[in-house]
Order: sequence, then structure tokens, then C-alpha cells
Amino acid sequence: MARSFLSRLGLGLCGAAVLTAPGLPGTAQAKGKFIEGVSVPAAYPPPPPETLALAPFNLQETGTFNDPPTEAYLRRIVNHLLEGWNGPRPEIPIFLVPSMSFASEVSAGGVMFVYAGTLDYMRKTPDVQTEDMIAFVLAHELSHILLGHTRHRTETQNTTQRVMGGIDLAASIASKLNIGGAGQMAQMALLSDFGSNLLTAQAAFPAWSRKQEKEADVMAVDLMARAGYELDAASTMLGLIAQDEEQLKAQKAKGQKRLFEAGRTRNASGQQGYGVQVNTGAWLVRNWDALAGTHPAASARQEHVAQYIAHNYGDVVNPEHRAPFQQFIKTAHMQTMLLDVQSLNGMADQIQAKNFGAVVAEQARLHAPVANSQLSLFYGAVGNDGVHHLSPVAISMIERGASRPDVTRQIALLKSSYLEGQNKNDQALAYLAKMQAAFEDPSFYIYRIHLLRKMNRTNDAGLLAMECVGHGDTSIRDACVAASKGEDGG
Repeated sequence: MARSFLSRLGLGLCGAAVLTAPGLPGTAQAKGKFIEGVSVPAAYPPPPPETLALAPFNLQETGTFNDPPTEAYLRRIVNHLLEGWNGPRPEIPIFLVPSMSFASEVSAGGVMFVYAGTLDYMRKTPDVQTEDMIAFVLAHELSHILLGHTRHRTETQNTTQRVMGGIDLAASIASKLNIGGAGQMAQMALLSDFGSNLLTAQAAFPAWSRKQEKEADVMAVDLMARAGYELDAASTMLGLIAQDEEQLKAQKAKGQKRLFEAGRTRNASGQQGYGVQVNTGAWLVRNWDALAGTHPAASARQEHVAQYIAHNYGDVVNPEHRAPFQQFIKTAHMQTMLLDVQSLNGMADQIQAKNFGAVVAEQARLHAPVANSQLSLFYGAVGNDGVHHLSPVAISMIERGASRPDVTRQIALLKSSYLEGQNKNDQALAYLAKMQAAFEDPSFYIYRIHLLRKMNRTNDAGLLAMECVGHGDTSIRDACVAASKGEDGG
């Protein structure tokens, strides 16, 4: 679930002269263009601690992973683009996302994410196998950071976080149902799939406003021109945007219908979770539409960028950079990594079908770095637990994932659930508090309050509920109060 980066790249209009950058023959320098009017900050803040910096991507099981060779290549391009920036150079961590969606993103913490599906599409499509194409993608995301847009993304990120909290409430309802043939971890994964996979990588939630997207696109073109990249790559990439957007419309309609029906089904059952009647599907659709309304349509972007390039860089002919990218994308390492991600993505269907043995076998065949990703550990733990409840292998995988700064929220909740199941309630309580602070996620209050009541610490549960009321979202606040009163049915 990912919002395609093709649908996120917008265009803007800005005019100025074309010069040749010293020392770079044939390279355009955008003197007087948009980039020249940008207020350059004295410095950029360093990224926050990793767990917080990865949000909201670590709020769902997909998570992220590291691949040093890929990161090194992408970072070389980013550094080259930054050579045309006259301001300070921010520290920009780069992570990969183990999803086959064609997407890229930047978090509120200034972390850049490139999806495996982006690289896989380019690997399979010779026409787009140029460094200029991927440079346009990276330049767009880089521009969001340089222009300070990430500081304003917190509001959207918090909305998405509330969505994930709402999904947890729906899963709490479903947890009253009996799912046979699976261990506790496997049950939890089956329940979380109600909403999480529908929202993979924020497919529903555009991150940027029209103004921000236009500014980032203008800046991206200017950075590419200064770096000597072939500018027609921008128009070519944007030509794919229109096609991709049409596909996304159909996917969006299908996803909205599934969300709405899921929410309506939960409501019709008359069940409640933590005292909250859930109509999650309709709530998500409303927020989806509200946020989508602030995002620029892709239909006019190709025309806009073509006009911008023609007006400002019409006499500039920069060479195409095909060989470096083809050398990078066609390596055996890249092929193995992308095939592993594809295999990993297929495990969700196996889990839904309760084919836990197949999940275990498939996960064991993965190679580093995908095998070490949070998603791999999550699916591996779920599969092993489904085959044999409290499997030592499953427990080991959860411990490995939970001990790392890139831990996902789902891994954290699995560890807490495991500790609680072993009657290690004090440890579970301390771990939940630690993860709440690391993620800065108030929905952890609900789990902590519920656990305190289970431990017959009702006074502490009430005090924590009061704390939650002062910090949580409305739905989380109501859930905290209900949980403190024992109205969750648990």
C-alpha cells in the first residue's frame, strides 16, 4: 500500500535565465529561478532518534530495511544534486521499504524512503533505466527537505497515526472472536490485517499540499539542471504519472469500499472494543477524501513541467546517464533482493489463508538484507507461531526485531503480548511505556491501561487514563477512559 511516487510528483511554473555552471560543460545553472529565491536556512535540525524518524512507516508491519550498496548509489545521486544547493546540507538517512509499490516518500523526520517496487519497475522497464529518471524522484523528495516542508508534515502524520489507532480499536473488537488453528501471534497478524494492509505506506493519505508539491517539483527541476541531468527525464517520468493515477483511482475506490464494508460489518455486529463503537471504514474514507482534496491532480503535471522546462531550459541539452544506472540495477544482488521482496509480499496472502507452514518455508529461503527486515521477522514469527504456538523460533524473531531501533509497532505489540502471555506483566508494562515514548504514540496508553486493570491496579489505570486524556486523540482518549472503567469487555 503505497501511494505511488508517480502520483506525488507535481509541477509548478517559475521563470528565469539559463547559464552554464563553471566546471560542468553543458550543465544548466538556474540563475534567478525558483531555487535562487529560496530563503536558505542557517542550518537544518539533525534527524530525531531512528524509531521516531521512521514514523509513520514503522507504525505498520511493512517497516523498512537497509541495503548498503543500494543506499550508497542513491546517496551519491543525492550528494550530486546537493552540489547545486547553496545552503547547508542536511543529514538525510536513506531507507528502503520492502513493498512492491511504485513509491517514494520523506518522513516528518527528514528521512528519505525508496520502495523496492520503484527499483523493480525500473529494472523491468528498459526505457526508464537512466540515472536521470531516478534523480528526478530523489530530487523531488530532497526538495521537500530543503524547503522545510517536512516540518509541516507532522499534522498529516498525526492523522495517519490516528487512523492506525482506529484500526487497533477495530482489531480489539475482532479479538473477541475465536480464530482457530493459529497461535497468539498468528491471530494478532490476522486481526491487524483488517486495516493495516489496506493502508500500506499511506496509500490513502497524500502527504503534501498543492503548494508544497509545486515548489518541490520546481526545485527538483532546478537541482537536476544544475547537476547536469537530462531534463526530458522529468517529462518522461511525469508521463507515467497520468497512467499510474488512473490505476490508483481504481485501487482507491476498491480500497475505500473494503474499508467502508469492514467498518459497517463491525458496527452491525453490535460488538464494542474498549467501549468504542467502531465504524472504522467510513471514518477512514472521510479522512482519505479530506486529505486527498489538498493534493494536486496529476492530469496537468506533465504539461506544466514540459512548459517549465521549455521556457527556462529550452536551449539546454544535457546528456543522458544510462550506463551508471544500468550497471547498478542489473546486478545479481539487486535481482535477488527484489525477488526476495516480491516473495515477502506474497506471505500476507499465505497468512490470511493460514498456510503457516508455507510462510515458514518461504521466509527461510530469503537472503540478507530482506531476511533481516522487520517485515520478514514479523511474518517469520507469525508463521512459526501458527505452526507451533510459543515456538522458540518465533520468540527469537520477535526479540530480534524488538531490540532494534527500526522496530515496527506490530513487532512491539507482539513482544508485549508475549510477555503478558508469560505472566511477565511488569515487564510488558515497562516495555509498552518505553515504546510509547520511542514512537511518541498515545495509542499505547490503551494497552497499558488495559494491562493495569488486568493486574488489578485500578487506581494506576485511572491515573494513566487521566494522563491519556491530556495527550491523546479524541478516539484514543475515549478508549483510554473506557478501558480504565473496564468497559472493554476484557
